[in-house]
Amino acid sequence: MLQSIDDAIAKGMGRAVTVGSLTTPVGGGTVLLLAQPMVAVGIPAGFAIRPFFISIAASGILVVADNDEVDVSVTVDTKGYWQGSGTFTNEVVANLRTDLGPGSACRAGSVFTADLTTVNSQNVAAAPVADIELDHVFDVADLSGTAANAHWRKVKLLYEPNYPPYIVGPATLFCQWGGTTAVTAFASVQWIEGRYRFVDGMIELV
Repeated sequence: MLQSIDDAIAKGMGRAVTVGSLTTPVGGGTVLLLAQPMVAVGIPAGFAIRPFFISIAASGILVVADNDEVDVSVTVDTKGYWQGSGTFTNEVVANLRTDLGPGSACRAGSVFTADLTTVNSQNVAAAPVADIELDHVFDVADLSGTAANAHWRKVKLLYEPNYPPYIVGPATLFCQWGGTTAVTAFASVQWIEGRYRFVDGMIELV
């Protein structure tokens, strides 16, 4: 029988990272750079996660021309584990059972300002690769008239899959946002995690 998300959280396997707080969003990027993501969650070998909730609320940009854009993306490097390379803000991973303290087998960081690398199962480092895109929100401005009609746009990505994938380490989950002009955002990433085993050919977190 497949384990439910609710059961896993009750067992203390739920995790959460929150980036940005109250009235202070993070980011400010204009280009999506996989090697400099806004959020990275590295999953080491021997562990797996199931991301079941990702919310990214990107700030509206001041639109000044047709085709100004905002991009928000969630991707996975299925073969490479981010071990802590690059320049970034370290993030504390909370437990979704609040009677338990913070901590995770995974590593979490945000607002990268220098390129990270990931390592594969042979411990060979390389630039990250987006093998899977879990979600993507893209918005383009269409001004009605001249730039005098510029207005603010806001973009919200809400990832709540019916069937969350099993991301098996070594791997890394990335969240990114950017646009024609600087984009900031608030992000919440939640998952269940654990070591894994195979039962009757099916993967199970333990």
